[in-house]
Amino acid sequence: MRVHITLKEALMGFTRAIKHLDGHEVWINRKDKITKPGLLERFKGEGMPIYGSYGDSFGDLLVTYIVELPEKLTDEQKSLFEEFFQ
Repeated sequence: MRVHITLKEALMGFTRAIKHLDGHEVWINRKDKITKPGLLERFKGEGMPIYGSYGDSFGDLLVTYIVELPEKLTDEQKSLFEEFFQ
């Protein structure tokens, strides 16, 4: 699964529920963590049912994070980034 996050979420962290194919929610908690673009995170037991297990065993859900960058910055945003990265 791919999860799109904002630049702010990538830098500051986030908590979010994603809807599984069977309808239940899987919670992602990356609060206070930096998420690099393309990071792959494994959620054990949250994947698809394992063939032949009759719904007793489930694989892992793999989540890739896609960081959405802004198209452009305002002058004020540019100056704040310049100040921050000095």
